[in-house]
Amino acid sequence: MPNTKYDIPAKAKRLSKRGSPALQEFYHHFFINETGLIRGEVDLTFLKDLSPQESAIAKGLIRRNLDRGYTHIIEGAAAFHDQEAVPQLKKLLARAPDLSRRLTIAGALWKLDKDPSFPACLREMVESDSNSLKVAHMNQLSWLGDERAINILIELLSDGDSFVRYLALTRLNEIEHKKRFVASAPPSSEDAYVSRHRDDGFMAMMVKNLTDWLNANAA
Repeated sequence: MPNTKYDIPAKAKRLSKRGSPALQEFYHHFFINETGLIRGEVDLTFLKDLSPQESAIAKGLIRRNLDRGYTHIIEGAAAFHDQEAVPQLKKLLARAPDLSRRLTIAGALWKLDKDPSFPACLREMVESDSNSLKVAHMNQLSWLGDERAINILIELLSDGDSFVRYLALTRLNEIEHKKRFVASAPPSSEDAYVSRHRDDGFMAMMVKNLTDWLNANAA
């Protein structure tokens, strides 16, 4: 029985399997075994090793499968900085069934085109009663890359859910101290951030650290 999960022309499949190690790695992670990619465990630096011809093949496969709605494919368009995918993504956004899906699509559009739908979706998320939604999309707040991200994270320190508050506090600490806090408790408290919320120097430092982090982790 043919695999109908993805739309992959025979020629593109053949070229992908016989291409460079980078192209083979792309094909494997996006269309054969997506588990690591979905979990955020795959280093995408191999995309930079694709030749122009191979990059065109990969982008074509991503665009060809965008309408299937898979999150890793949508995020793949952003990872490739594929401007040609923008019209398709906007159509997907217009018919997205729920806020979680809109956040995924709008996030890709933000990375590609600074689309204003993304900040609007984030605001809707923060004001929603869904704790699971906030937990699932908390990392996307950093993508704003400016004071809005810091302000929203500080706002979430007052959220009704303790885990949402913990995630917001942890991310603020990671931004301030330029260090991930996984096993150990973050050093700065909720009160420390609330009290410095109106401090221009503090906000400037946080935005600079956030920008540096985003630049360092850009695909």
